[in-house]
Amino acid sequence: MHTMHPIIQRIKIYSLIGAFTWSVVVLGTLYWNITDAKRQVFELAKQSAVDNFNKDRAARLWATSHGGIYVTPTDKTPPNPYLSHVPDRDVVTTSGKKLTLMNPAYMLRQMMNDYSKLYGIKGKITGLVVLNPINRPDQWEINAINSFKKGKKETVEISEIDDTPYLRLMRPMWMTKGCTKCHGHLGFKEGDLRGAVGVAIPMAPYQDLFKQRINTLILLYGVIWISGIFGIYFIYFRSKLYAIDRQNSEESIRSLNLELEHRIDERTKELQEKETRLSAIVNSSPEGIITVNEQGIIESANPEIEELFGYTSDELVGKNVRMLVPPSHRDQHNAYIANYLKTFKSKLINSDRQVSGQRKDGLLFPMYLAIRHTQLGDHHLFTGMMHDLTKEVAAEKLLKQAKEQAEQANEAKTLFLANMSHELRTPLNAILGFTQILQRDTKFDENQQETLAIIERSGHHLLNLINDILDISKIEAGGAKLEEKNVDLLALLQNVTGMFSVHAASKNLFFKIKTDKDLPRYILTDEGKLRQVFINLLGNAFKFTEEGGVTLRARSMITSEYTYQLHFTIKDTGIGIDEEHLESIFSPFVQTEEGAAKSTGTGLGLSITRQFVQLMGGNITAAHAINKGSIFSFDITVRAAEPSTVQESLPAQPVTGLAPGQRPLRILVVEDILESRTLLVHLLKNIGFEVKEAVHGQQGVELFHSWHPHLIWMDLRMPVMDGYEAIKQIRQTEAGQKTIIIALSAHALKEEREKIFRHGCDDFLSKPFAEQDLFATMEKYLGVRFLRKGEEVSLSSEPQSAQEAPPELPEDVKKELLAAAALLDQEACLEIIAQLQLSEPSVLAPLNKMIIDYNFEGLEKFLKE
Repeated sequence: MHTMHPIIQRIKIYSLIGAFTWSVVVLGTLYWNITDAKRQVFELAKQSAVDNFNKDRAARLWATSHGGIYVTPTDKTPPNPYLSHVPDRDVVTTSGKKLTLMNPAYMLRQMMNDYSKLYGIKGKITGLVVLNPINRPDQWEINAINSFKKGKKETVEISEIDDTPYLRLMRPMWMTKGCTKCHGHLGFKEGDLRGAVGVAIPMAPYQDLFKQRINTLILLYGVIWISGIFGIYFIYFRSKLYAIDRQNSEESIRSLNLELEHRIDERTKELQEKETRLSAIVNSSPEGIITVNEQGIIESANPEIEELFGYTSDELVGKNVRMLVPPSHRDQHNAYIANYLKTFKSKLINSDRQVSGQRKDGLLFPMYLAIRHTQLGDHHLFTGMMHDLTKEVAAEKLLKQAKEQAEQANEAKTLFLANMSHELRTPLNAILGFTQILQRDTKFDENQQETLAIIERSGHHLLNLINDILDISKIEAGGAKLEEKNVDLLALLQNVTGMFSVHAASKNLFFKIKTDKDLPRYILTDEGKLRQVFINLLGNAFKFTEEGGVTLRARSMITSEYTYQLHFTIKDTGIGIDEEHLESIFSPFVQTEEGAAKSTGTGLGLSITRQFVQLMGGNITAAHAINKGSIFSFDITVRAAEPSTVQESLPAQPVTGLAPGQRPLRILVVEDILESRTLLVHLLKNIGFEVKEAVHGQQGVELFHSWHPHLIWMDLRMPVMDGYEAIKQIRQTEAGQKTIIIALSAHALKEEREKIFRHGCDDFLSKPFAEQDLFATMEKYLGVRFLRKGEEVSLSSEPQSAQEAPPELPEDVKKELLAAAALLDQEACLEIIAQLQLSEPSVLAPLNKMIIDYNFEGLEKFLKE
């Protein structure tokens, strides 16, 4: 301890010197801050005086520039006796109001008096020669005015007024043109020193502020001084302890060094063990692992690398890694690492990709390569992981070949479906067309007409089977697309229910439809696909129901401002579905045992239905109850549509002839199939058109040049010259560009239709076609007017008798019927009719027929008319 005493003594002396120096610095800084605070308070008071002075000066200058102001005389503001020499001191307005003149000094004195009472701030205009004795200057003001005569611009001092300290500011006042009105008689001229304007700010608030600042500074610097003294003492105390502990610390350090050396030995052993384990992992890895430095020199390679490239580790280590790269890339490889270390960007480094490698025997092979960069201080290390991809590349090649074969098979399937569609639709066109012609012949008795109806139904059934196969093929190929348009939902439901109402009556089954009151009427959706979903589900329901009936329920839920979720349920009382078949029935070509027993259908209807529902943004489910029926539910997402954008489509009556008064129209039929050509020529000639026929495209072109038809019905697949070439040659002529050409094809695929329009056809009609579609197309392009069934009769028939007029129904009954019809509620409509008691019940027959036939649209029109 005695050896440490001199050091402690020196520390004590240094501490005392530090404390003294610290005290001098703190006191000097405190004195400077107090002086600065005093200056700041003085400047603050002076700034207040200047602000008030400028305010008073602005008011005085304004009054001077206007020659003073006139006010109403009061006790506070009597006429100024010192302005008696001014001729217009007192005036009377035209309305008889008396006013007296206040010169700037008079006005400002009153303002200053009021301001002094409110805020204690005094103001004064004075001079060595004054009009009013009250403006006479005191001694301080006389001294200030005299200093202004010597050129001084301003006087600012702290002086007492009535034993109260004020900061007084005074500045000179010079004669201006506006001052001569009141002060010119005293002998002053413009530009003379008239006197001075002064402002006095009470110093009491500023002195209080100064005292607060001093107290704050004393407290703050006291704390700072004490903190510094405490810090000096703390340093002294810590230094003393340091001197005492130093020897003990050196002994502790020696002890710690021994312990640290022991720990380093243990850690070294652990690292060696980890290195051994890591080396074992790398050497046993199924991936080839190689490390390369920044010069591209191989530093290590595991056994898998040796196996992969055929080199030993000794042959690789120390060599440039480009020896493993194909010769065509070696020159570029040297620059890879150098460029990466400059930019740290590379397509190969820090990425995974397939590359080519070269074995020792010169054989090239595909391999997977992943390179990772690691920086260890200034040293850069690149680790490559790789494995042979020879088998994978071979497998990928086989997969590609299989894909190409599948695409070829799919194209072959598409071609087969197109040919099948053509070969089946062509005879169907003749069967259905001639059946429609025979049905219009009144010579056939009832049994023969029923036979014709059976032929027509069978033909349509076969057509539906063909369409199902084409639909499922388009769905599987991803070709089915949503074709949205504005739809009248209630009209669609009426149409569908009308289709099945007769079938329900023939099987003595009930058919109910229930709709929510808030069901939207006008929506945006794919009308064709939604109609097909209804037809498929209702068709199945009636097919497997022998007792009871079928119920269709429609509900809606608003999901956003313009979007609805529509939910439909079709429930029947038929044979039901086994639980094990609930999911499989939606697969293509799958039928239940009951369905197979019916020997009808292809097993595609429900599969197509599910695909259409999903395409419309919904889903479909099936529930069962054995011997109690089945329930199919589906929902779709739709958007609201405006009623004005929905087109009404009413069923057209059969065409019976051409309306009189029209120009003759020449129609050319180009068709190689005798049956189809005969059907079309027969239909057109019976209506009244001039018709010629050609059996192939070349003959059709020749007839076009010689006969100049107005419209050409053009088949596409024909011998000698097909329809596409015939259309091309016709369109090349000036007359051909104006001729209407409508394609006839048994191909129903969308790709075929797009090809037809690309080759210059105006429109397209698919075989087999409906008679009304044929005439509607001609009406659209030729503007021709047709006579329809009933129109020729109405020209000669007598007006309806009074008995056939619409029954006069009470208004409340009409409203009830219209409300029930809007909801498609057949039961409610029949109940309303049943409650009516009319003198002639027969007049209700038209209403009953429309309700039973689900013709709610006709019922609404009937009631409104």
